[in-house]
Amino acid sequence: MPGPAPRHAFFMVAREPSQSFMNERKMSDLRKSMDWSLKQLRPFRRNRLHALKHFVGNNYSDSTSDRVPLNMIWLAISIYLRQLVPQMPKTSVYTMFPDLKPVAHEMEIALNHLTKEINYGATLKLVVMEAMLSMGILKVGLEVRETDNDLGVDHDAGQPFAELVTIDNWVHDMTAKDYRRAGYAGDRYSMPYEMAMEVFSGPGREKLQPREKSSFGPGSGAEAGAESLSQGSEVMVDEFGKFVDLWDIWLPRENLFMTIEAGGNHGPPLEIREWEGPEGGMYHLLRFQPVPDNIMPIAPVMQWIDLSEGVNSIWRKLVRQSDRQKEFTVVSGPATVDGNTVKNANDGDLVSVNNPQGIQQIRHGGVDQQNLGFSIQAKQMLTYLMGNIDAIGGL
Repeated sequence: MPGPAPRHAFFMVAREPSQSFMNERKMSDLRKSMDWSLKQLRPFRRNRLHALKHFVGNNYSDSTSDRVPLNMIWLAISIYLRQLVPQMPKTSVYTMFPDLKPVAHEMEIALNHLTKEINYGATLKLVVMEAMLSMGILKVGLEVRETDNDLGVDHDAGQPFAELVTIDNWVHDMTAKDYRRAGYAGDRYSMPYEMAMEVFSGPGREKLQPREKSSFGPGSGAEAGAESLSQGSEVMVDEFGKFVDLWDIWLPRENLFMTIEAGGNHGPPLEIREWEGPEGGMYHLLRFQPVPDNIMPIAPVMQWIDLSEGVNSIWRKLVRQSDRQKEFTVVSGPATVDGNTVKNANDGDLVSVNNPQGIQQIRHGGVDQQNLGFSIQAKQMLTYLMGNIDAIGGL
């Protein structure tokens, strides 16, 4: 299910382009390409969900399965987040001109107030976490519509915003070898139907219909997204209110920004504007390890997950062996009375038995020492692969 309605509009433009910029044929080609790109992004969304299941562990909800007794993924991400995003970012404004120093000081106060107002620190932390799992995407812009307190979030007209976009609700041109050469990029989100009818005035507004229920996934195929961890495995869920699913799409070659419906109704755009924002668009990507000739990066967790699964598989086995471990006393037939005497004796008691050779204590099961040694070595190798998090985290 897509996220809530974002802080949505962007930089004010001088004029709106004519509909000839995106005729029916171009819209059809765009939607076909988006469907193909969403299919190519499916393994990355699936791998991210798999990594998130390891991150939250077995006790988060009923939607996770295997136990994670040694959650190294959670530990590493927590340590790196403390290092990379320790606190709310601060702004310092300097000037070489003495007369402008009061203005610079006021601007510094205003910028620091703005970052706190839009909760930029928490958003940045989520973006960094997403980059460790898959790819971090930050959507920035300036609200130009007269809509305040969108869905209860402080979001005033004329205010800049910075919002997280997850890969579950993301699409870009997967035919490009580099993001700078992508033909389009966009994110999917939900908006109340009544609000959509108020803010949009394009030709697609007349065909806009509210959905009855929400479905998981960025496409129409009910593919499970990260929200399934807490919402369960139900394909369709009941919602309070009427919502519509929308795509914000940026087209760098055409220098256009538009909003289209994300459901089965493939009508014309709800809004289409000439882009006059930054040259790189409104989306900023955080990728820790680029891959040549590929837009999608290698995320750190992708390199950790296999060994983490191995470590936890061994530890689950060791726990089962520990549960099966037991000690008991066996006696021969004539030594039954002696066996009961030994059984009922307290610690430190002196007891007399007639046939001590008929009494034997047996230990059965328990932790295999070779498996225990291998688990310790595997954990050390995982720590090494994670960049020596023992030292980074002060462990």
